[in-house]
Amino acid sequence: MFKVQLSKSFSRAAQGLISLSVAAIVSWVAILYVGFTRCPSDPKVYLWDWSSLEDKGSRAENFIASHLLKAVNWRADNGFGDYRLYFLNDKDKREVDFPVTRNDTPWFMVEAKPGQSSLSKSLKYFHEKIEVPHAFQESFTVDYVNADCFAKSRPTIVQVKTLLSQPA
Repeated sequence: MFKVQLSKSFSRAAQGLISLSVAAIVSWVAILYVGFTRCPSDPKVYLWDWSSLEDKGSRAENFIASHLLKAVNWRADNGFGDYRLYFLNDKDKREVDFPVTRNDTPWFMVEAKPGQSSLSKSLKYFHEKIEVPHAFQESFTVDYVNADCFAKSRPTIVQVKTLLSQPA
C-alpha cells in the first residue's frame, strides 16, 4: 500500500523534468525520508522519525530499530567486522524483531516489547534453537541499570537505555 501511494504521487515527476523511474524515486524517498524495511519477503517499514508515531508500541519498536541499525552500521563502517541487522520468523509465526550478526555469526537478538513484563516465548525459543550468545527483550518500564548486559547468556528483559549504551 505504501509503495502504491508513493508510485502514484511521483509518477508525474518521473515523467516530467527528471529522468528517473518511479521505482527509483520511491526508493530514494523511502531511504531519505521514511526509513528502512526489515526484509523483502515480509516488508515492514521503520521510520527514521519515530517520534511522529502516535502508537506507543510502534514508536518504541521504530526507536529501537533505528538505534540498532545505526549501531550496526557504525561498527561495520569503523572496521570492527561485518555486522548486520535481520528479522527472524518461522512457519509457526514465532518471530524475533532484531537478530544481529557479527561476521556472519549470530551475536545477539532483540525483541521489542516496551511494556511487557514477561519474557517472550519466541525469544526463548530462537535463543535455544540458534544458540545465539545473547537475547534481550527491550523494555521502557524496567529501571535502567549501568551494567554489561552482554555478560548474560540467558534471555533477559533489559531497559532500552541499558542495551543501547553498551560499548560491546
